[in-house]
Formats: sequence, structure tokens, C-alpha cells
Amino acid sequence: MDNKILIVTDDPLLGFGMSRTLEKYTPQVRLAVNWSEALSDMSYYLCGLCFLDLDMAGADGLEAVRKVREASPGAKIVAMTSFPLGDEMKRQLEDCAYMLLSKPFDLIQIKLIAKQALEPANG
Repeated sequence: MDNKILIVTDDPLLGFGMSRTLEKYTPQVRLAVNWSEALSDMSYYLCGLCFLDLDMAGADGLEAVRKVREASPGAKIVAMTSFPLGDEMKRQLEDCAYMLLSKPFDLIQIKLIAKQALEPANG
């Protein structure tokens, strides 16, 4: 399993806090601060875990998840949002994302999610 983490959010404080927290878990953390930067990064940065902010300008939530999935097929995607999701959108995201995460959240929670998602399966 690839331990690279990609954080995609246009909230600079959230992105910085997540980066600093996750760098303690793995040094391979990349922060994209807008959707066009994320698209560029995904062309060469194959990640094992992506924290994806669904509330970014220029990115449709479900389409953004699909783009990450295309770029890093084995990646686990944590879809982050501060807005309530309709039942249909929630169902579709649950089908293709590792987890849905409502904002605000605690940065310790992010570290625990990363650890769980990137640990090799027991067995």
C-alpha cells in the first residue's frame, strides 16, 4: 500500500493543519490548495489516501471523487464537506469513497483515519 497522502482543500488553515498533523505519520504528504492544482498533482502523484474537500470552487463533488479514483485507482478517498448532502449524493459518494467526513472535525481524527486507511490489512 502506498503511504502517500494527497490533501485537496482550498481552505489554507485547514490544509496547513492537516498537512502538519499527517506529516508526523508519513513524510509523503502533498497539499493542493485549489482544484486545478489538484488535477496537476494527480497527473504524477499516485496516492494511497486522499482527503478531498467537496466544497471547493471549480470542483463538482462526485466528479472530483471520480477524477481522484482515475488518477490513483487504489486510493482511499475521504470526502470532506461542511454542507448537508442529499440522499442520492450521499449514496453515490458512499459507493466510491472510503469515508464521508463532516466539517468541522478534529485533526487527531484525521491522523486516526490515515493510520487506519494506510495500515496493511491484518491477516
